[in-house]
Amino acid sequence: MFLQLNRNKRGFTFNPKKPGADAVLKRLVESADLVLANLPPEGVADVGLDYESLRRIKPDIILVTSTAYGAQGPFANRVGFDGIVQAMSGDLHLSGPPDVASRNYFPYVDFMTGTLSGAPGSESCSGL
Repeated sequence: MFLQLNRNKRGFTFNPKKPGADAVLKRLVESADLVLANLPPEGVADVGLDYESLRRIKPDIILVTSTAYGAQGPFANRVGFDGIVQAMSGDLHLSGPPDVASRNYFPYVDFMTGTLSGAPGSESCSGL
C-alpha cells in the first residue's frame, strides 16, 4: 500500500527537536503555501508548528491540523490511529460477523481524515 499511495512522491525524515532543526523548518515554511500537521494540539505547539509560530515565519501560511480526538476535550492531547478510532466509535461491531468485533480491513478513518481535512466548515483550518 505504501508504494501504491506514494508513487512518484519525494519525502524525507525531519526531527524538529534536533539542533539546527529550526533553520530547516524556517526554510521549509518559507517555501510552503500549506502545512499539514497530524498531531495533538500540545504536540503541534511543542515542535513549533502552531499557527502563531508559522505566521512569524510566513504571514500568509495556511495550517491544517488533524487529531484523533479533536482539538478540545478530555482526549484532545492523545494520539490515535485508525484502529483505535474504529473501536471507540463502535464501528468494530458493524464490521465482520455478528457478535464478533472486527476491525474494518480498509483504514477508512485515516483515509477520510486526510481527504476531508481542510474541507469548508472545518474547524481545523487556520488562515483560510
